[in-house]
Amino acid sequence: MEHQQQELVVDQVAMQEVHKLVGQEAVVLQEILIQELAQVVRLSLMVLQGLLTQAVVEVDLEALTHLTMSVELEDQE
Repeated sequence: MEHQQQELVVDQVAMQEVHKLVGQEAVVLQEILIQELAQVVRLSLMVLQGLLTQAVVEVDLEALTHLTMSVELEDQE
């Protein structure tokens, strides 16, 4: 009977250690996940910045084209 109780205590201690290790691994994985998500956010912001810059350049180019055409029309008159 005492031997079974000792085994039970050893099993409980082993389970506590397993839970502790699993908890530590979960924290490490959460930190890695947070870092990866931060990288995704940074890359997404870079892409968004590039798209906005491209849109501004296209609008500026279109405005310049209209301005040039207006000046040419005035010159023709």
